[in-house]
Amino acid sequence: MAYFSEGQDIGDVDVLARIGKEMGLGDDVATQLTDPALETAVAKDEQLAEYIGLRGVPLLIIGDKALNGAVGTDTLVEILQRHATQVPDGAVCENGVCSP
Repeated sequence: MAYFSEGQDIGDVDVLARIGKEMGLGDDVATQLTDPALETAVAKDEQLAEYIGLRGVPLLIIGDKALNGAVGTDTLVEILQRHATQVPDGAVCENGVCSP
């Protein structure tokens, strides 16, 4: 939202740190964002995305579906609600709880 709706530079660590602080993530967001372990994790995610042919951002994987590119809030809510209410094949559900 910061980028698409407000035009903020989300590639800037200071911008992300400010947003994170506003969202209640604490005062050390900038430190966490510059942690080499995060860079390694992101690189692995990028390799996986390239391997399975996914391009573009944002990219959301919900269940076995990939949403590539910006989607509206209403669409995203609809997809999440549909996914949350799907019962896996062969699952047994009781009192709103499903198990394989």
